[in-house]
Amino acid sequence: MKILQIAPQVPYPLDAGGRIGIFNITKYVAALGHKIDLVMYSQTEGNQEASDVLSEFCTPHFVVADTKDSPVGALQNLFSLVPYNISKYIRPEMLAKVKELVLKNDYDVVHIDHLHLAWLSGEIKKIKNIRVVLREHNLEMEIMQRFYENQKNPLIKFFAWMQYQKFRRYEPRLCGMTDTAMMITQVDRDKLLSFDTRLETTVIPAGVTEEFLNQPAGETDPFTLFHVGSLEWIPNYTGLQWFIDRVMPELIKRESRIRLHIYGKAVEKLTVPSDVKDAVNITGYVKDLLAEIADKHMCIVPLSVGGGIRIKVLEMLALSKVVVSTSIGKEGIDASDGKEILVADSAEIFVEKILRVINHPDESQSIRVNAREFILQNYTWSSIAKKFTECYSGKSLKSVAY
Repeated sequence: MKILQIAPQVPYPLDAGGRIGIFNITKYVAALGHKIDLVMYSQTEGNQEASDVLSEFCTPHFVVADTKDSPVGALQNLFSLVPYNISKYIRPEMLAKVKELVLKNDYDVVHIDHLHLAWLSGEIKKIKNIRVVLREHNLEMEIMQRFYENQKNPLIKFFAWMQYQKFRRYEPRLCGMTDTAMMITQVDRDKLLSFDTRLETTVIPAGVTEEFLNQPAGETDPFTLFHVGSLEWIPNYTGLQWFIDRVMPELIKRESRIRLHIYGKAVEKLTVPSDVKDAVNITGYVKDLLAEIADKHMCIVPLSVGGGIRIKVLEMLALSKVVVSTSIGKEGIDASDGKEILVADSAEIFVEKILRVINHPDESQSIRVNAREFILQNYTWSSIAKKFTECYSGKSLKSVAY
């Protein structure tokens, strides 16, 4: 097949879940013998490194546009029916590039990544009768709902509530403009269909690459915790700051050898209380994350806002790490609490389960083995890519595709 893939960001470097998800769809679908044109927004000129990497799997096309948040844009959006997070991506530059490619090529299918670019579906169908599918990496209305519910600032809470109301109307309507919405979890699919049961949907999860599955599960320090994720994404920041403020003091009080290592962008936003400062090691962004966490034991995922699948959770399970996560952090991943993963939805339970991992090494080892096997059985990209191509060809995928 000849495929046009449209993305809201350059999927490189592979330092965030959104980029990783887009990149691996491109890479593994191309590996099945399909030809892909990938058109994407870029914040800046000069994408030579990304172009070189992406060119191994596709023909990249960069559309330079500033899609970052701005106070003025947010204020102007008060009078729009389109959610602010979506409005930033409705740009004439992208429409012109997509029109150019659609007119020039005979595509079998158009794959759109994220709701942010679903508005292009109607424009494409004005030009040619091409099958258009939407990959919903998250259910955006769910994220906004949880954000406003957890927000303390009354002005931000009101703005977030307004955005949630917009998403409730916008997301089902835009999904209906595409031929199929490919949801990342059954939970997301059920929520979307609760708004409109006529929508054509399927479920295709995210996956894990061989790079993670081929890593040896070596010796780790049982007293080490770590957090991976960009703090530019507000839910990552608020969740980790909560963990530092509410969980770390009690952990250190009960086990002074515990150390928390933090990796990712924007770590300067964190505030570390003096009583836990010696137990928190803020490293920030690293190029070779696998080398950094090779001897680390427990990955914490203290999310209270989110949607879709946390790809980092899948990757850490594949690496045989003990993952301690909130229910929201593991949402969409059918791993069992106490068998392949540990679930904690309060500070007290986080403390209890982390200390149990340290004090019961046999249980910890069993979880590590089970976690890796769980990923091997359910979340390999080589098998997931075939589900995408089945959807591209119009085959019905009514059941969960893993």
